Amino acid sequence: MSVPPTQADLRRAEAATWGPRTAAEPPSPPAAIANNLHSIQKNTLKAVVDIAVPKWHLKFPECMWHEKNGKQWIRFSNREWTDRQGTKKYENLVEFNRETAPGFQAVALAAVKVLAGAGAQ
Repeated sequence: MSVPPTQADLRRAEAATWGPRTAAEPPSPPAAIANNLHSIQKNTLKAVVDIAVPKWHLKFPECMWHEKNGKQWIRFSNREWTDRQGTKKYENLVEFNRETAPGFQAVALAAVKVLAGAGAQ
């Protein structure tokens, strides 16, 4: 059984692949395109939508658009599983690091709002 890499290991591998990040060059949020919006309106869930990030050549299918108390956010698809006690659990299939997540949330929400006709407010 292998040991999962530490954050330091991941940072070293990232720097070896892409070069080190400098404080003067924070990661810029990617432009996102939303399509295939399906309104749900159940609890905090407003809709399910596909989000593409052309710069990364990635598509995130079936993202969930949530809203509660005036706050909105995007969640990625997750995998449901049952633990040994029979309790349903959910595991995220995609996660961003702390530096990238806010930028992605901003552009993804803007893209979803444009598609939904709510404007990029």
